[in-house]
Amino acid sequence: MASWPRPAQPVPTTIPNDDLPASFRVHDHKGVLAHTLTIPLDDPDALLDSDLSVKRIDDIFDYLWLVGRPYPPRPLSIQGVLHRTAVPVHDVALHLVWTSQRIYVKPLPRYVISDAFYEQYLQPNRTPGGVNTVRQSCRCPDALGLLFSYTALLPTETDFALAQTALLLPTDIEWSRWKALVTRLLNDYPRNTIYQSIPRRYIYGELRHDRLDKIYRYLCGHVLHGYSHLMGPTTYGDFLNHNLGPIGVATIYIIVVLTAMQVVLATDSVEGSFSRISYGFAIFSIVAPLAGIALVIAALLTMFVMNWINTLAAQKRRFQALGLITPRTQKARGGKRSVGIDMVRFEPIQQHLT
Repeated sequence: MASWPRPAQPVPTTIPNDDLPASFRVHDHKGVLAHTLTIPLDDPDALLDSDLSVKRIDDIFDYLWLVGRPYPPRPLSIQGVLHRTAVPVHDVALHLVWTSQRIYVKPLPRYVISDAFYEQYLQPNRTPGGVNTVRQSCRCPDALGLLFSYTALLPTETDFALAQTALLLPTDIEWSRWKALVTRLLNDYPRNTIYQSIPRRYIYGELRHDRLDKIYRYLCGHVLHGYSHLMGPTTYGDFLNHNLGPIGVATIYIIVVLTAMQVVLATDSVEGSFSRISYGFAIFSIVAPLAGIALVIAALLTMFVMNWINTLAAQKRRFQALGLITPRTQKARGGKRSVGIDMVRFEPIQQHLT
């Protein structure tokens, strides 16, 4: 990929100071969030990197097919149908990450909605022929990806009202202004061309937290905190409650089994129909839970395999529709031919500002 040098000095900004946050925390040279508070106008490049970078999810892009589907997020009203409450969180790494009853959404920064920011950072660069360039089509891909996700979250006035109620949008933004911004964005990046201009994370919409957590915990080495330390146990008491529950259930079953065994031993010395009934029920109390667990596991494995096949097939079709992959035929062992996938025309955008 071509080298795009960063300017030595912060990029001059014409964004009104009222549209910027009061302060932000900068990252150190290793990309770790530091606790040095900085004024946005002093370093707008660092503000955009701290506030909008989705590198943590981009780094595990190869595993995202396990976490979500490569489609835009569903509207905010549909999230309510799925019994998910929209929870505002300013950490963009948690944007569109969902649990059983919540979906975390990063509030759309006021400066991203401003006309000055769009003109300076989101306006697509064009070739002399007027066609959008494939790479580096805007100066801030992270902001473009976040705004694009909101076009899917808020397609109707109902969704827009829900977003303002949940404090995801500034309350003084009117529907007509939002609709005009969405129209401008989709006209500047028609159909699926926007996917060549945004970080890979935004190819996927909603992401499942428990699977993200397992990927970071077991494949990336973050054993203690997993994907986010904000989502796990925050005290030792929470940790014990979370892990002792399954042990308590197993203990109860062991007690049931031991009691049933005592009944079986006692019925050996007693004759009659009641002893036979007691013996049979004791055996049933041992076997029935195991049989139920086996049936649940079998059903779970069946659903897992079917969903796995459907997910891979849907991802392949979607990526082909986006122009991100092409089918290829490769020679396999034994002389047979198998179908594979080549990634084309897509590379992670590593430079947020050019």
